[in-house]
Amino acid sequence: MGKPRIVIADMDENYIAPLQQKFAETFFDKIDLEIITEKSYFESLFSSPQKMDILVVSEDFYSIELQRHNIGNVFLMTEQPSDGQTGDLLATKIFKYAKNVKEIFNEITGSSSESLRVKTEIKKQTQTVLVSSASGGAGKTTIAVGIAACLSQAHKRVLYIDAEFVQNFQFFLNNTIPIPNELLPEFQIGNEQLYIKVQSYIRRELFEYLPPFRAAISAYNISFGMFSYLIEQIKKTNVYDFIIVDTDSAFSDEKGDLIDNADKVFIITRQDCYSVYKTNCMLNNINYSDAEKFMFLCNAFQTEYENALLNTESHSLFMANEYIHWIPECEKMRLEELAKVDGLQKIAYSLL
Repeated sequence: MGKPRIVIADMDENYIAPLQQKFAETFFDKIDLEIITEKSYFESLFSSPQKMDILVVSEDFYSIELQRHNIGNVFLMTEQPSDGQTGDLLATKIFKYAKNVKEIFNEITGSSSESLRVKTEIKKQTQTVLVSSASGGAGKTTIAVGIAACLSQAHKRVLYIDAEFVQNFQFFLNNTIPIPNELLPEFQIGNEQLYIKVQSYIRRELFEYLPPFRAAISAYNISFGMFSYLIEQIKKTNVYDFIIVDTDSAFSDEKGDLIDNADKVFIITRQDCYSVYKTNCMLNNINYSDAEKFMFLCNAFQTEYENALLNTESHSLFMANEYIHWIPECEKMRLEELAKVDGLQKIAYSLL
């Protein structure tokens, strides 16, 4: 079976160079990659029948005549924002300037997974992403669930685990039925067979998730450390691309273990002085010096209000890496709607 053939055609060499590099770095010699920057050569090439797996083409090169060829996936790079497909060819439109190269690359490869037969050969190890905050009401669970939804929409296999003492993420789900009582003893024992026992109870909507506990885990005599134990077992199987772990705002040694063992940590805050103060208090208990691992997200940001993160009087120990603008009535959104929020998509794509 030959290598997947990928053609990128655009006269803007500066624009396509990073995309070319991303394909080369990711797939190396596992694909046949062709770059076309001259329209005359493009027209000459397609004057005879062509077969390819992916064609990424600019509007300058695009023509209805392309439908005569055997092309698995066509991505039309547009200069103006537009959603959906073209009327004459099943081509996915991508607005060139709405996303960065990494996001465009992920959209192309995610939508072409069947054509890119090398995908299984370059599977990465499961990444654990921990989402935390120093105070309640920061929107931590909304962001954690939203990131899981965005990654799933990007064709990644995602497991969501709510590692809070009292869980409420099921508000966003269709199925709110808690973990069955017969499974509770397995969490209380917490032996090396825990994931094997839990595996068949994991549910799926847009992404896979561990069902919620009906009451606080302390009411069932379940240790918070059980989550670290379970996550470690799941990660060893490498079944998932990402495990999204939603944690309590309270700090403990067990939560410190979750932070230490995570591959990526998102700390959620708001822009007010109290949120900055609480986050500072949390940071006094952890080593957050790894800028690659820790990312600070300011949620529900509104430009008309004071931003204490930039106020020297608040003595913030951190800087916000990203701002997620206030989402009106986000509590009414379903998973599919959260997956379309630009701010959440940007955070999720930073993991890919």
